[in-house]
Amino acid sequence: MDNPSQAITALTSLIHVNNKRMKTYQSLAGKATHEEFRALLSQWADQSKLFSRTLSTWRAAYGGFASSETSSGIADVWGQVKSLFDARRKKDVVTLCKDIERNSLKAYKTTMEASVLPTAAAVDVERQVREFEKTLAKLTHLQG
Repeated sequence: MDNPSQAITALTSLIHVNNKRMKTYQSLAGKATHEEFRALLSQWADQSKLFSRTLSTWRAAYGGFASSETSSGIADVWGQVKSLFDARRKKDVVTLCKDIERNSLKAYKTTMEASVLPTAAAVDVERQVREFEKTLAKLTHLQG
């Protein structure tokens, strides 16, 4: 690895992506009325929590430390969730989820294209990309 600080920065960015994804899915799951959809949302929230832990382990291995979260992200998520459930439209929720997955994939692919991660960490990041792609496909199927 040529530049550990670039790897740490990239991993921190991906951790933030997963934390935002996790918080959004937790909020949506808490408001969902359809049991199967609630279970999917909870599963994806748990998945992001696991992804963040994996990325945090890599970040620590390269000399990075935990960073603090800001509350502004939580406020943004709550605003999106509230507006969607005020409308009570599952299609809008699925559209939001698809946007989350597309944005996550974009951040991950940008990191991969930058080639700043060591091979071992890149393998885990690629696995996570495949999981985001599966989730997006599932959401597309749900939307019909």
